[in-house]
Amino acid sequence: MLESIAGQSFTIICVLVAALAAWKGAGPERVGAVTVMAATVGSFTLQRRSAWLEPQYGILLVDGLLLGFFFVWMLRTRRWWPVAATAFMLLTVLSHLAFVLTDGVGGWAYIGALNLWAYMVLGALAFGVFEARQERRAMRTA
Repeated sequence: MLESIAGQSFTIICVLVAALAAWKGAGPERVGAVTVMAATVGSFTLQRRSAWLEPQYGILLVDGLLLGFFFVWMLRTRRWWPVAATAFMLLTVLSHLAFVLTDGVGGWAYIGALNLWAYMVLGALAFGVFEARQERRAMRTA
């Protein structure tokens, strides 16, 4: 995935969001950032570069594990962003399954959906960092 502009740009944005979470986020955001980075490395490692427009079972495995993590994390934290991240990861896994189980989803739609939901997870995490900063500010002024 790092061979393409899309893969390179996602990697840069993912590293920037993770760095922002490590720098300005609270504990839940830092845990989320480490987990997202680990999933990104796992996806890059398991992807089938020679068959992009075919099912990516390795990435499906990583995405399923990330969905499970966010589901548990959503239940354990009071933050709202893991709820959004869980929803986006569920859509990611459903996109994998729709591509595997039906003939109606084209390869480019499959790849596009995976990319869209991945960016949405990063957006939820970034907004979680903003929320944590706002919460800290409110506690200082109270």
